[in-house]
Amino acid sequence: MTNGWKGLIRMKCENCGGALKLVNGAYECERCHSRYAKDPLYENTEVAIRYVEADDFGRRTKDSLIAQNVYSRLEALNINTFYQHASVEDLSGEEMERACASATDSAKILIILAGSEEHFSKLLSQNKELLSKKKIIPIYFDMNAYDMPSEISAYQAVNLDNVGAIEDLAKNILILLGRNNEADDLKANKKAFSKKKKITLITCITLITILMCTAIYIVFGTTYVLPSKKYDKAEQLISEQKYVDAIDILDALKDYKNSQNLLKNLYAQYSGYYYDKESNVGLHINIAGDARADVAITIVTSKNTVVKITESAAISKNAIHFEYNDSQNNQGTVNIILKNDGIDLTVSSNNEKNIFFALAEKSDQPITKEIDRKTLLNWLETKISMSQIKALGYEIEEYSLMERDGLNRLYQIKNTDIILAMFGLDISEGADRGEGKELSDKILFGIMAPADIICPDCVGKEYEPFIENDVLYWPGADVGEGPIGLDMGVYSESKESKITSNTQIGLASKNILTPENWESIMNELLEEKVESYGDEYYALSADDGGATEYLAENKTHMLFAYYNRDMSLRNLYALFKIDRTTREVTFLGEVPSVFSEEDADWKLYYPELENEFTINRYEN
Repeated sequence: MTNGWKGLIRMKCENCGGALKLVNGAYECERCHSRYAKDPLYENTEVAIRYVEADDFGRRTKDSLIAQNVYSRLEALNINTFYQHASVEDLSGEEMERACASATDSAKILIILAGSEEHFSKLLSQNKELLSKKKIIPIYFDMNAYDMPSEISAYQAVNLDNVGAIEDLAKNILILLGRNNEADDLKANKKAFSKKKKITLITCITLITILMCTAIYIVFGTTYVLPSKKYDKAEQLISEQKYVDAIDILDALKDYKNSQNLLKNLYAQYSGYYYDKESNVGLHINIAGDARADVAITIVTSKNTVVKITESAAISKNAIHFEYNDSQNNQGTVNIILKNDGIDLTVSSNNEKNIFFALAEKSDQPITKEIDRKTLLNWLETKISMSQIKALGYEIEEYSLMERDGLNRLYQIKNTDIILAMFGLDISEGADRGEGKELSDKILFGIMAPADIICPDCVGKEYEPFIENDVLYWPGADVGEGPIGLDMGVYSESKESKITSNTQIGLASKNILTPENWESIMNELLEEKVESYGDEYYALSADDGGATEYLAENKTHMLFAYYNRDMSLRNLYALFKIDRTTREVTFLGEVPSVFSEEDADWKLYYPELENEFTINRYEN
C-alpha cells in the first residue's frame, strides 16, 4: 500500500544517501549532517490530509476518493489544504516526497483519514511524532470508532457516515484556525430551512459522489486499473515461489506486456516426470503454451499389471480435469491441481487414488525406476513375465544364454547388478526343470542380486543358504549350472569369506515351482553342504576341493559319497550323511573302492546303512 505521502524517512541526502530529518525548519542528513532548505511553496499549508492512496496492486483506494471530497469542501472555504492526489500530481520520487514533507511540517491541522483499522495503523506507525506537534482530527468511515488504534482514541474523531459530517468538520477547522466569524457565517447568515436544505443537498451530492466513485472502483478497478502493478505483483509472487497466486494474476492479464510468456514459463516448471514409490504411480505432464496439458499416468497394480491413462486436456489456471478410459478399459475421472510446491493428483474410479508429487522430486527425463527387495520378491511370487517387467519401466539387456537350446536366458536390469533367469519353459507345470509348456513371453524363475539390495541383514555373515517365507536365499550365486539354471555358490568358499554388500545372493521361490522342482533344489543345496563339509574335514581349499555323489536316502537324511584327488589315488571315498531339516553333516567313515560301483562298496563295508537308507530316487 502507498501512503498519502511517504514521509521524511524515505528522503535521501544527495551527498551520502543518508536519511533526511526536519531540524529547526530545515532538512538535515542523519549521517553527514548536510542541510537542505525547506520548500517554501507549502509554507502556508493550513490543513494536511493523510490517507492511503493505493493498494498492493496500485489501485486507487476508497480512502483516496473520500479524501478528495474533504479536500474539495475545505478548498471551497478558502482553507489552504494539502491533498497529495491533487496538490502534487505532477511530481514524483524525491520531489514529491519533499513537497509532502514540507506541507506536513507547515500544516497547523493534520487530518488522519482511513476506512479500516489496518489503514489507521499503517499511517500511525510511520509518523507517530506528529501526534504531539499538530492539531489532530481523525476521520473514519465504514468502521466502528472502537476499532481505531488507541494512539488516537483520545482525539475527537469525525464519523463521515453521519449526515452533515463534512460541514461540521469544515466549521470546526475554521474555529481551530481562528476564523470564528466565517464559522458563524456558515450557520448565522442563512435561515434554518435553507441551511437544512443546503446541508441535505451537499450531503446527497457527497454520498452520490462517493457511491459513483466506489462503483467505478468496483467495476473497473480490479480488471483494468494499473495492469503494470498487477504484472509487477505477479513477478514478485514468482520470486517468492507463490506460483498459484501468480498464475491467477497472469491468466487475468491475458496479452498484457509479457504476461503470456511468464505464464508459459510458470507452467514449464511443472512439466516433467514424477514417480511415487509407495503407490507405484508415475506421472508425466507437459503443459503447452495453448493452455493444454498432455498427461500420461502409469499405475502398477499389486499383481504387476500396468494401467496407463493418457489424455490431452485443457488447463484452467492451476486445475486440470478430464474423464478417462484407461488401457484396461476402466473408466473414471482425473483431477490435477498445481500447488506452490508440487502437483496433487486424484484418480477416481472403483478405488480412488490421491497422490502428491513434490516439485523438488521432478525429473526432466524419464525416471530410472529404483528397484528394491520388496519389488524383487513380489516378482518371484507373481511369476512375472518379460513383457510385464518392460512395461513397468525397467530396461533389461541380455546377459547370457543358458542350456536347453536357448529357450532359457539370463538378463540384466540395465545399470544394476541384478540378473534375471528368464525361462522359455513354464517349469511351474513340469515335473523337472527341463519340462513345461514352451512360452512366447519368458517367465522369471530365479534372481541374482547384491546382498545390500536383497538381504542387507546378511552382510557380515557366513556363506550359508537359508529359507525364509518359502524363498531360498543362496549366497555366492554365479552364472552356470545349478538350481534354476544358476550356480548358487560353493560352500568351500565360506571358510575364508563373509558376505559383503556386493555378494550376489541367488533367489528361488517355492510358490512358483512344482513340488518336484523345489525338492530337487533342496537336494542340490544339501549336496553342496556335504561337499563343503568334506573339503573342510580333509582341510582342502576351494580350488583343490572334492566332489560328492548321491547314494541313498530316507525320510530324515540323505547319504553321500565324498572323494577328492588324494582319496582317488588311494582308491578311497568317504561316507557322509546330512539331516534334511537341520542340514547337520555327520562323517560315517571311509570305504575302499573295490568294485566298479560305489553302492556295492558301502553296502559291503557298512551293511547297517543299507537297512537305514532304503530309498534311491534314481532306481526304478
